[in-house]
Amino acid sequence: MKKQLHTILLLLLAFSSHSQTWQWGKRGGSTDNLSVTSSRKEEIIDMVTDSQKNIYILAPVGQTLLNIDGNPKTNYGDSSSKTDYALSSFSCDGTYRWSKIIGGGY
Repeated sequence: MKKQLHTILLLLLAFSSHSQTWQWGKRGGSTDNLSVTSSRKEEIIDMVTDSQKNIYILAPVGQTLLNIDGNPKTNYGDSSSKTDYALSSFSCDGTYRWSKIIGGGY
């Protein structure tokens, strides 16, 4: 009986505790696979913040339908190099600030 009471208390505590929530999330990149051996899509390589809590993101991106937070971007890849890199910035509340696409064939 004591073990069951501890289990019930533990479950109640778990359900009543506050977990982290998303403040905002962004979508961007392209519809291309970046690897021929898997279905890997774009992913963030690095992310940092500055003293004003602005966020800077570096990520590989493909070519087809390339956009950052709904803002269409020009890619610089060619048929041999289908990957460019996106450097993007967002304010601390998630507002899109700017982005630059870097890359091209080798």
